[in-house]
Amino acid sequence: MKYSNIKSKKMILAISFAALLLFLGVSIVKAFYTDTSSVSILASLVGDFDSGDGDINMLVYKENDDGDYVRTFAIPALGYTYNSSLTNCSIECSNSATNPNANCTYTINNDNTITMNSDEKVTCKFYFDKHEDTDIVLNVLKEDENGTYEYNLKHYSLTDNVPAYGYNYTNNYSCDNNSTMTYNAETRTFNIQTTQKEVCYAYFDKNNITADIIANVYVQESNGTYTKVETIPQHKRYVLSQTQTSLCVDSNSANTNATITYTNGNINIDATGKQTCTIYLDLES
Repeated sequence: MKYSNIKSKKMILAISFAALLLFLGVSIVKAFYTDTSSVSILASLVGDFDSGDGDINMLVYKENDDGDYVRTFAIPALGYTYNSSLTNCSIECSNSATNPNANCTYTINNDNTITMNSDEKVTCKFYFDKHEDTDIVLNVLKEDENGTYEYNLKHYSLTDNVPAYGYNYTNNYSCDNNSTMTYNAETRTFNIQTTQKEVCYAYFDKNNITADIIANVYVQESNGTYTKVETIPQHKRYVLSQTQTSLCVDSNSANTNATITYTNGNINIDATGKQTCTIYLDLES
């Protein structure tokens, strides 16, 4: 079995309102660096990242209901617009549309991705504002036992983006004015048919499919502690830990002596039968 970083596909939210089409974007975040190969970073893990040696850093902020800006670990696509006037960088860095030949450029693309290039060390802060008013609002929620929203006897938490993986949408939705909503899983698009203002809620349940091999991955932080992750961050370099034991156990908690390797950002597990693996990755020194 191969456990690897999972890259979310570009997601565009299409909503039909009478004879008009309104588009809201839900997408991954991409960063491109002049000194290394391009990398894609799962939206849910973005926030503060760099090229591996701290040359390029990007921080994302979104406006809350009080008008304040808070750090977020995803570029908010649903219900937000990019604020160019607040965006700033630690050195002079231009929007590539106005100054494509600058030593430091960034682009907020139409599909809600960010592209950056810089010849110098730089930290940029990108700001996103809440929409003041829209004719159609879609709230995406994912199952969470500690969530504050309830639907079909389950609890959910509001999320800025359609869950990239680990969740299923099984036509679970509600609309304040009883409009009809459909979802295309292949293209990850919603369609809401209504003739009036509408607020809808799409509910994603946890994926309960049990794999033959379940991998629980922990990555080392800069302070030496370990954090469990759902996908391996691509903006840092790791090696299989030599101080923490990575192993797989069967249903009786017995060591299966599986072979675990880590190469080029992928965890490979050579094992037979159902088992659960715990894997530790250390920051490369």
